[in-house]
Amino acid sequence: MIVIAINVLMADCLLLTDDYEMGLCYEKEGNKNLAQAAYERILFQSENDIRAKVALSRLFLSMDMKPQVRDMLKDINQTTVDLKTYAEVESLRSKSLTTDINFKAHISLNQGEDSNINASRNSAILDDLTQDSASETSTSFTRFSGSLELKKKLDYRSPWYVRAQLNYFSQANEDHASLYDITYTRTNLALGYKTKKWLYDIPIFYDYLNYLGRDLLDAYGIRPKMTTRVRKGVYLSFNGLYQIHQYVNTTDQSRDDKVLGLGSDLIYLKDEWTHFFKAKAERYMATSEVKDDFIDKWLTSLHIGSIYKYSQTYKMKFTLGQRYLSFDETSKSNKRDDYSYDLLAGVEYSVSKKLTLHGAIHYLSNHSNYSSAVYDKQEISVGLRYRYEER
Repeated sequence: MIVIAINVLMADCLLLTDDYEMGLCYEKEGNKNLAQAAYERILFQSENDIRAKVALSRLFLSMDMKPQVRDMLKDINQTTVDLKTYAEVESLRSKSLTTDINFKAHISLNQGEDSNINASRNSAILDDLTQDSASETSTSFTRFSGSLELKKKLDYRSPWYVRAQLNYFSQANEDHASLYDITYTRTNLALGYKTKKWLYDIPIFYDYLNYLGRDLLDAYGIRPKMTTRVRKGVYLSFNGLYQIHQYVNTTDQSRDDKVLGLGSDLIYLKDEWTHFFKAKAERYMATSEVKDDFIDKWLTSLHIGSIYKYSQTYKMKFTLGQRYLSFDETSKSNKRDDYSYDLLAGVEYSVSKKLTLHGAIHYLSNHSNYSSAVYDKQEISVGLRYRYEER
């Protein structure tokens, strides 16, 4: 009786004269092969039939044939279809890119000039080790960075994933400034949860730093982050930090400390513009019984900026930042306060989807009630970046 019923249903589909209706009928029956054949007959006669392409893409997606979905929809854009159809096309494209494994990689090579190499532009740790206004050193440099990331969903339909990432950074300076050559690596292992509105990412990490001619520092910790979509184009993130710094050489171990931090990011997307606001506060606390000066401190920073994308080829970026370091008073040192301001302007040109050329100018000025901590720094660089992603 069941076989007879199925045959009757198939016969009903065969009575239809329109291939599109026939394909829908076969889909309703669960006969995907005959449904595919019906939609393909339409495209054989009219290769640009949007309705058949969308229907066949839905069918391919239900059969987990994601490369075929991407290939079927690649030529459809917003100018060729109505808004409702385009929204469905974008949804199908998005779902076709969702796999249980995602691999990303990038490498970047830069050449530049630094007016004050012995002052770091982005680290409270390195500044304290090296800054001395009496010995400002300018140099040219070659900078290389790269990263590898592998992310795997625990199940195809699951919002949970695991992520592993390796970051590498090195900078080689001229011979007279080789003391400030730097090598840095970070290894991340994260557990995450992602839905349409929420993203939770909880990485544990290990850092290694070679600087000032020696293996300087090991660090490890956890950096949880929560991101939500407030509304269309508006994203808000909250992040935390717990980190342990352990200096390798016994001569440096009086600088061992731990860091607790909180931060927040706000991103607003509007047409060709991306606007962002970033804020964080971190507390550094010495963990060594015998500690150096300027270890216990508060760090707060604010950054605002915009990125403008012109067509598919050019990007321009502008960032303005402020950082405040408040060092605890000790029996050996008086209260110290540092204020720094930095300005970054950059431009990027896309040679292809994977290769970009970029240039940037960065200026930083640090003010302090300690004369040896007062300095300015200008950096200019040009380079290229290659990105690869496989889903």
